[in-house]
Amino acid sequence: MTPETVARIGRSWIGTPFYPHMAKKGIGADCVHLALEIYKEAGVLPKDLELPEYSLDGGAHLVDSLVVQWLARSDLFEIVSRHPEQGELITLKVGKVVHHVGIMVSSSTFVQSIRNAGVVERDLRDPTWSNRLRGCWKPTKLCLEAQTI
Repeated sequence: MTPETVARIGRSWIGTPFYPHMAKKGIGADCVHLALEIYKEAGVLPKDLELPEYSLDGGAHLVDSLVVQWLARSDLFEIVSRHPEQGELITLKVGKVVHHVGIMVSSSTFVQSIRNAGVVERDLRDPTWSNRLRGCWKPTKLCLEAQTI
């Protein structure tokens, strides 16, 4: 799948309400499950992939990021040290640690699911988000496809 496919699928979720530990288009999603489902629908991640347990308020009391730990242990993503590009996963600090994710749908905007707003597209150039950006992760399947094109 291409980054454009990931972006198109990501935008198709806009308007879905926020709902913890779920991702059903039009019904409800949290940020982590949203990202997982977008990548599954795009064929980037296996359909049967499941996430480890996590709490929604972990950013308020944890000292290490469960999100970063999972991404670093996984062979499904690689961290990149540059500005995020379309189709890539971004990690954002919320509270004490990185505890929020979004998917880039253009060179400057990303989709995310947040309380009281649901799935929305936001501009990473907005200081609300740019000051929280802590990482950019490229799905390895996108890496492989980009190398074979």
